[in-house]
Formats: sequence, structure tokens, C-alpha cells
Amino acid sequence: SRPNYPVGGYFLLPDNPGNSKAKYSAMVCVPGHLSRVEDIVGLQPDGTTRSTLYADYQHDIAVQCAANGYATLAIESLGIGSRAAERIRKQFPQGTSCKQFEDLLNLFGESLFGYRVYDILRAIDYLQSRNDIKKDKIATIGISAGGAVSLLAAAVDTRVKCAVVSCFLNDINSL
Repeated sequence: SRPNYPVGGYFLLPDNPGNSKAKYSAMVCVPGHLSRVEDIVGLQPDGTTRSTLYADYQHDIAVQCAANGYATLAIESLGIGSRAAERIRKQFPQGTSCKQFEDLLNLFGESLFGYRVYDILRAIDYLQSRNDIKKDKIATIGISAGGAVSLLAAAVDTRVKCAVVSCFLNDINSL
């Protein structure tokens, strides 16, 4: 069993005026490697709204999901952004501590991707605890490393009905 630890993120609901009893299909959104959760919810690092949406690599996937009718839970990946090791954040504000976490976890027979998948499964627990979520209509979506953990979460948990994977699978010739 893994320890309980906080996972930051953003919960977005579709704009649905006048329908307080609506039930939504849900998405768990995971940003790619070197990307903060703000990169997928239309925010700048300081929390202010970006003036341009859908223009960068992450394409604000969480905003797009909510705009298309999904309740959306966008989570921060372990080792990145607010979940990077404090020492790394101070030295390299745009950097990550993924390598440091991976090396440490490997010493104990664990993996960084295992912890990230665990985060998705706990996010699904949260979504299923809500009355406004269709418990049998939950999917994951991610780009790059976020796509990898989205796919892995779908492989280990039947509650994930669909995994949308972008920029993760490729052939050896493209490396």
C-alpha cells in the first residue's frame, strides 16, 4: 500500500447553466513531461488566465475536455511543478526532479510511473465519490509522459473506459 500524499490539480465542470442535477462523463487529464498542470488548464504559472488558449504543445486539453461537456480533473504529475523536490525548484524553476524521484523509488522496487498511475486511480476514486459524475463513464487523457500513465492506468483499472494517448507511442525510427 502506498502512503497518502497530496496531489494538486484543478477540477473543471462544463458550462451548464440552469441544470444543477446534471451528471457528467469525466476525464482525468495529465500533462506531459516538463509541463505543469497549469499548462493544460489555461493558466500561466502565476495562476492568471492565459490570453491565448490551445496554442501551445499541451493544447489546454483540460479546458477542451470541459468545453466539450466532460467533468475534468487535471492533476499535477509527481516530480513536476508543485510536486517537484523543493531543492530542484529553487535551483531550476523550470526544471523537474523526475530523475531524482525515479532513482530513489527504484531503490525500493518502485517506479515513478507507478506512483503517477496510482495518482490517477486515486483521482478516479475522487470522481466516483461525486454525485454529479457518471461512475461508469470515466476516461484518462494525457500527452507524452501523461499519455503513458493514462494508458497504463487503463491497463490496470477497469474503471477507466477509455485512454486518450497523444505523443507517446512511436516507432524506433522516429527516435
